Amino acid sequence: MKKNTTTYQIHREHLLHQLRAVWPGITTNRETLEQSSCFVFQAGKVTTFNNQTGCSCPCDLDIQCAVVAQNLLETLERFDSEHLRIKLDRDIMTFTGNGKDASIRIEREIRLPFGDIEVPKRWTSLPEDFDEAVQITTKCSSHYCTDPSLQCVHMHPQWFEATDDYQFARYTTTTGLATSRQVWASSLKHTMGRNMAQVSVTRNWLHFRNAEGLVISCRSLRGKYPDLDRLLDCEGVTVSLPKSLVKSVRRGRGFGKKYDDIARLQLLTNKLVINMEGSSGVHEEEVAVKYEGVPRTFLLHPKQLFKLARMIDCCQSPHGLVSLGALKNGFVAASLDMGNFIYVVAMDSEQQEFGKKTA
Repeated sequence: MKKNTTTYQIHREHLLHQLRAVWPGITTNRETLEQSSCFVFQAGKVTTFNNQTGCSCPCDLDIQCAVVAQNLLETLERFDSEHLRIKLDRDIMTFTGNGKDASIRIEREIRLPFGDIEVPKRWTSLPEDFDEAVQITTKCSSHYCTDPSLQCVHMHPQWFEATDDYQFARYTTTTGLATSRQVWASSLKHTMGRNMAQVSVTRNWLHFRNAEGLVISCRSLRGKYPDLDRLLDCEGVTVSLPKSLVKSVRRGRGFGKKYDDIARLQLLTNKLVINMEGSSGVHEEEVAVKYEGVPRTFLLHPKQLFKLARMIDCCQSPHGLVSLGALKNGFVAASLDMGNFIYVVAMDSEQQEFGKKTA
């Protein structure tokens, strides 16, 4: 990039790549924060921040100002030239390329309080399966709950885990942390697919960094995470469920929209009968499984069955071992053991009260 007093020559696609890298910090605003909808340029970096998630990366546009993110992205995407000339004149940013011109307003004063994010100093390596661990556990956190811990992923030195009080997942791996921390799942999920290689822990934040210098900082929640070890010991029948179950369950997607809809799993000799009942009708399918024990029937809400099928679909191996039976705390659950992670979903036997929680 060649720089004059107020004029810059930039590679359009490269700048778009840098801007899109920090876009997650804008998309999940938990509360109104001045300039939270802006790209902030300062000290050779572009930053976004919404009080929960902060994203920053090195930037070709070495300027100091705040620009409404949507305006800047849409303007850059309208050009088809490889290189653009960008000129700053007071509160106007002008773009020129291939005979086209455009301009947008900027704010010279930076009011976004991203200085609240503590500066990471010591970095440690993340596991190679970091993305998979985050993908599985963030799906088990709650979106709306009075208990903040249930909206978090618990990063223990030896595993990731999360629960929304109806389902639970624990993914065993070396997390790179020396002590346990809770991090908002809605913030952590933005690290997926970005090749994060390192993690740093500060007093109130967890920071994740990739080889391109992109840093995503996630606010950490203080307090003790619930002890979920009691959900890992399921005593009952174990059966191998094939991935063909996923397609069968998806065909019943019209069910589960009402609270009183029910999914019934009947485990019979060498087959699992899936029956979903609701106000719209009945859907029933059979899936071949290896089982020769006594017939067993289990109940759960269709949404929970969809979640179980989704976890089976996430697995790398062709099938998972599922234990259907009682936990030591008296609840009944389906426990999916994939070796590197365990997933538990609340359910009941047909003789027990329907709708108990896991935690």
